[in-house]
Amino acid sequence: MRKLLSCLLIQSLLLFQVQVAFAETNDDFIIEKITYLTDKGDQVDLKKIQGEIKTKAGEVLNSEYLTDDIQLFMKKLPQYEHVAATIEPGSSEGKVYLNYTFQKKRVVRIVRIMVEEGGSELDGLLDGLATKKGRVFRTDTLERDKEYLRKTYVRAGYPKVRISHKLKEARREKDLEVQFHVIPGSRKVRVKKVNIYGNFSIGTDVLKDVMETRTRSWFLASHPNYNDFSLEEDLEAVLRHYKDNGFLDVRLRHELDLQDNKYAWISIFVDEGRRYRVHKVDINGPKAFDKKTVLELSGLHRTKYFSERDLRQGLQKIRKHYGRHGYALVQTLSSYDPVNGVLGVYVQEGEKQYINDIKVEGQDKMKPERILLDVKFEKGDLVNIEKIQKTLGKMKATGYYADVKIDYIPKEGENKGTLLIQVKEAGTQFISFGFGASTSGPSGQFGYGNNNLFGSGLGLSIQAMKSEEVTRLGLIFSDPHLFGSDFELEARADYVDRAGAQYDEQRIRTRIMIEKAINEQLKLGFGARFEFVTLDDMAEGYQQQNVDVRKETRIIGMISTLVYKNETRDSAGDIKKGHRIKLALLPSYSDEGAYIKAFTEIVGAVSLGENSSGASHTLSGRITLGYASDKAPVFEKFYAGGIGTIRGFESRSITPNGNGVGANALVSMNASYSFPLIKNRIKGVIFIEAASVGTNFSSMDGLRAVGGLGIRANLRDTFLGTSIEAGYAHPLIQQDGDRLKPFYFMFGEYDPAYDL
Repeated sequence: MRKLLSCLLIQSLLLFQVQVAFAETNDDFIIEKITYLTDKGDQVDLKKIQGEIKTKAGEVLNSEYLTDDIQLFMKKLPQYEHVAATIEPGSSEGKVYLNYTFQKKRVVRIVRIMVEEGGSELDGLLDGLATKKGRVFRTDTLERDKEYLRKTYVRAGYPKVRISHKLKEARREKDLEVQFHVIPGSRKVRVKKVNIYGNFSIGTDVLKDVMETRTRSWFLASHPNYNDFSLEEDLEAVLRHYKDNGFLDVRLRHELDLQDNKYAWISIFVDEGRRYRVHKVDINGPKAFDKKTVLELSGLHRTKYFSERDLRQGLQKIRKHYGRHGYALVQTLSSYDPVNGVLGVYVQEGEKQYINDIKVEGQDKMKPERILLDVKFEKGDLVNIEKIQKTLGKMKATGYYADVKIDYIPKEGENKGTLLIQVKEAGTQFISFGFGASTSGPSGQFGYGNNNLFGSGLGLSIQAMKSEEVTRLGLIFSDPHLFGSDFELEARADYVDRAGAQYDEQRIRTRIMIEKAINEQLKLGFGARFEFVTLDDMAEGYQQQNVDVRKETRIIGMISTLVYKNETRDSAGDIKKGHRIKLALLPSYSDEGAYIKAFTEIVGAVSLGENSSGASHTLSGRITLGYASDKAPVFEKFYAGGIGTIRGFESRSITPNGNGVGANALVSMNASYSFPLIKNRIKGVIFIEAASVGTNFSSMDGLRAVGGLGIRANLRDTFLGTSIEAGYAHPLIQQDGDRLKPFYFMFGEYDPAYDL
C-alpha cells in the first residue's frame, strides 16, 4: 500500500512540474501552505495528532512523508474513509500549495440540478451524472460531474455557464443531498452570423460547407445554438481543407462577439500562406507492376497541389490494387520536397500471401461449418483484401452477428498464414406487435421470428394482422444457404380473409422462392405458387358483369423476379440515397385458363444533407407499373387505393369506370420529401401521389392525385423493431363516387404495390 501511494504521489508531482512549466528541472518544491478540509469545506480537527504529522509548511515537499501522513490520517481518524492530497502552484516559482481532502463515508440520497434565472433545465441531465442516488459519495466523481454539466450547457448554447455545488446533510448523518447549481452567465446564445476574412484562394461558401456551425437550421429557418466545441472542430475542418489544397502553412484565428448575450457573431481570420505545388511524382519499388501502371492507379499524376487527402487516397488505391492480387502485406511510404515540388512514393510489395488455414473463434451456438458458408475463401487461395472486405460486409448484413472481425495472420518467414474469423453472435429472436386506428376501425398486428434457429442459420417467423377489412396469418421459413450453396430459399404459407365492397375473399396460398445474388446489387429469383381462393357475399349484379368470376378457384403459377438495389440508409434506418428496380413476372394457370401477371417498381432517393444525429433530408420518388392479361381472375387484377399505390383513398377502391372490377393495367407514382424534426427519432414527411387504372395502358381511367403530410417515428431500437408513420392525405384530383380515407397509419416502410 505504501509503495502504491508513493508512486501515485510521485506521478502527481511530475504532472505538476509539467503544468507549471518551470524553465529548469527543480526537485525541491517548498510547501508554502497546507490546508486540511472536509469534502464540505469545513476545517478538520487535527489537534490530537498534530505532533505526528511529518509534512510541514515551509519545508521541502517529500513524497514519502506525504504517504506516511495519509496513512496516519486513515489510522487515527477512522471517521473518514478516504483522504486525498492535491498539489497546486504557489505564489511564486518553486513554491506549492498542499491540500488534503477528508471524506466521510456517506450515501447519496438526493441529487438535484438547480438552474438559475436565464437558463433552462435540459432533458436527461441526471442520467448522465456519475453521482447517483444510492451510491457512496466521492469528491472526484463530483468534479467530473461538474465538468460534464458545463460541457452539456456549452453545447446547448450557454458559452459562459458556470457550475457550482453544495452538499447538505440529510436527516441521517450518513445521508447526503448533492446540489448542482447552474449559473448560465448569459441567455441561450444562437449563431447570428459567420464571417470569414482573408480567404483569397478558396470561396467563403466552400469553407462554410465543411463547417457544422450554421447561421440557419433546416427547419423553420431558426438560428442554431452556439457551441464552443463544434466551433473548434469547424476550425480544424477548415485547416484540413486548406492543407488538402496545398496550403501547408495556413493559420487561423477567430473572434466571438456576443450581442446582448443572445446572438453570436463569429469572425474567422485566415492567413493562407504559400500554396505548394507538385511538379513531379516519383514512383519507386514496384516489381509486380510497372511504375506507370502504379502511378495511373494512384491518380497522383493528376495532382497539381500537394494534398494530404489526395496522397492518402492515392496510397490507399495502390494498396487496394496490390491487395486484390495477393500482396496482403504491401506497404507504401511517401515524401514531399517542397523546394522542387517532387512527391515521392515508395512501394514495398512483399511476397504474395496464401491462406494456409481458416479458423473461426467466438461462436457460442453456431457451428463453424455454418459460419464458413458466408466466408468465400478456401485453403490455398490468395489473400484478397478486397474480397475480405466484401465478406465482412456480407456477414454483418446477415444479422447473425453483433460484431465480426476478419484478420490475416502470416506465418513468420513464410508467404502463407491463417485467416482468422472472430464473431460475436447477436440475439436473433424478435417479438413485435402494434395497434392502430383509422376511420375504418382499429387494427393490430403481431409477429414472432428467429432468423438463426438453433444456430443453424435457418429462419422461421409467424405473422398475424387483423383490421376491419383484412385478417392475415402467415408462416415463413428461410434458408440463406440451400444445401450449403449460395442459393437462398424462402417458403411461406398464408391465410388471408379480405372483406371488399364487391365480394369477400379467402385465400390459402403457398409460395416457394429460390434466389441467388449475382453480385452485391443484383439478385435473381425463381419460384412457384399454389393458391386456393374462395369468393362469397358478392354484390348484386357483380357476377353478371364478370362472366369469368368463380366462387372457388385454384391457381398454379411460376414466379420470376429480378431486383437491382443500390441503397444506403441514414441513422434513422430510412433510405437516404440510391435506387431500386424490381421486376416480377408470374405466368399462371387457373380454372379460367392461362394468364400472365407482371409488375415493375422503380424507386430512387437523393440526400440533401444530414443533421447532427445523422438523419437525412431526403427527396425520393417511386413509379409502379402493373399488367394482368384478360384471363386473369378478378382477384388477380390490379386495384388502386391505400398505402403502396395512393393514400387518401380506401384500399383497393379504385377500379376502371368505378365498376368494382379489377384493372388490367396500373400506374402509380409517388414523390416525397422527408426531413428530421427531432434528432434521428422523429421525421416529417411531405408527399404527392397519383394513380390510374384501366383495361390497358392506352385506355386508362381518370387520374387520382393527393397531397399530404405525415410524422414518422423511428422505433427500430425498441421492441417494435421498426418505424411507424401517421398522417393526412388530401385529394387533389378525384372522381365521382370515390371512397376517401384521409387519415392513414402504417408500420415499417411503404408496402410495395403488390407483395410477392
